Amino acid sequence: MSFILRRTLIFVCLMLAGLVLYALWFGIKADRYDETAIPYLESAMPMVTSWQYHQLKPLLSPGARQDFENEKVRSAYQAFSQLGQFKSMDKPRYSTSHTGSSKELGDVEVVEYQVTLQFDSLATPTC
Repeated sequence: MSFILRRTLIFVCLMLAGLVLYALWFGIKADRYDETAIPYLESAMPMVTSWQYHQLKPLLSPGARQDFENEKVRSAYQAFSQLGQFKSMDKPRYSTSHTGSSKELGDVEVVEYQVTLQFDSLATPTC
């Protein structure tokens, strides 16, 4: 076997091993959060998409509540009501996690999920 072919084969094997390890690590991290995050998202999304601030308020952090004191933020939230009523959502998929900090809460772990929501749009979207 030639020297270049042997090195190429070793490089490809190392890349595949690295890809497999990354996939396993990603799956382990996702499983760690799925037990708590998915039920929370399933229960919280109807409240978030109700477009009613009094239903959203208990879900907000102290900093986010303070942001909602601004009338522009509240009107932007209300503008999403043009999407219509919440109908359903697909299964949330783990995206990433990282640590962050907040004055009110201290160090927190931020976990991101992606989810597709379906609404019965009452208004025709304009561009």
